[in-house]
Formats: sequence, C-alpha cells, structure tokens
Amino acid sequence: MLLAKMNNYRVRGIVHNWFTSYLINRKQYTVIDHNQSELQIITCGIPQGSVLGPLLFLMYVNDIHKAVPDVNVRLFTDDTNMFIHDKNCKTLMQTANENLSKLNDWLTVNKLSLNLNKICYSVYCNDKINDFKIALNGVEIKRVKSCKYLGIIIDDELKFMTYILIIFTRKLLDMLVYFTNWPTNYLALVVEIFTMDLLIPYSIWNRNLCQ
Repeated sequence: MLLAKMNNYRVRGIVHNWFTSYLINRKQYTVIDHNQSELQIITCGIPQGSVLGPLLFLMYVNDIHKAVPDVNVRLFTDDTNMFIHDKNCKTLMQTANENLSKLNDWLTVNKLSLNLNKICYSVYCNDKINDFKIALNGVEIKRVKSCKYLGIIIDDELKFMTYILIIFTRKLLDMLVYFTNWPTNYLALVVEIFTMDLLIPYSIWNRNLCQ
C-alpha cells in the first residue's frame, strides 16, 4: 500500500524500485531465553529505528485529509488533530461524530488504529456546554479542559493560564538554582521583574486577569 501511494506521489522508476527492494521480502525472528523462532516474512510495516522510517510514515498518512474533506486536519509527526467549528452546538456534535467515524474508517483501511485511551477533545465556546458527547464504536471519547498542541497547553477558555503557570514555575525554579547565593533583596527584585514581564503580555490576551 505504501509503494502504491509513493507511485501516486510520482516516486517512480529507479527510486521506486529501490524502495521496493528495501520494503519487500523482509524477514524477522524472535529470540526468548536463547530460543529462536523460525524466520517469518513481514507483510506490512517498515523497519523500526531506521532513518527513513519517519519520512515513509509521513508519506503513508499524507492523504488522511481526504477521509474528512469537510474539516480542518493538522498533522504533526504521529499526532493528528481535527478542528471543527459551527455556530450550532448540535450540528457541531453531529459533524464531529461523523468525521471521527470517517477518520476511523480510513485508518482501518490503511491498517492503522486509534488508541481510544489516548484521544480526547475540547470544546471552545463562550457558553458552558455539558451535554456535548463524542463517541466511536460505542466508546465515549474523553473530554478535557486543556490539551497540549505543538508544545502549548490550550485550555477550553483560551486563557492559557495553565501553560503560563507551568512556564513560570519552571523558569522560577531555574532562577532559584542560579541565584541561590544572591542577597534576598536582589532575588526578590528579579522575581518581581520576571513576574511582570510574564503577566503583562498575558493581560493583553486575557482582560479578566486574576489579581
């Protein structure tokens, strides 16, 4: 399947033949307590730990957006995020469930699977919505108040307070280690300056800054 996708991406000729030789007719065996199994032909997958592994994986999942053309899909390595918006809550919930099902169908066809214990979702809305539910194959997906996206923790109120507190605590601990031998008054001044430097840009995004 990967070789067919590579052909669609115009990876053909000698290069395609090289990848074919690299992926086809590979074998492996297992050793447990000095007992070796028989060689078995690998029918799917790529060599793990290889330099080409991440590139081949990206090529394999590059067309995932075609499974859900009506929503915004963002990929980052092995993380997939769907962004769906609508003014009506019921329509939004229906669209989310339908597209999650379509995405799961694409994964099944491509011999991949969703880990239902790891996937989650957040709802960003001015009003609190308690009856919003997303499920797949009868399993309700976990709703979270905050989630990490590209290293940034985004909360459902878009205040970024959780992320700021984590960064603040981390930097403060680094400062305490570095300025251990400084006089107390100098250290208090540094902490005050650092706090103001952190909270001033935050207040631009959040006018309801907690005092």
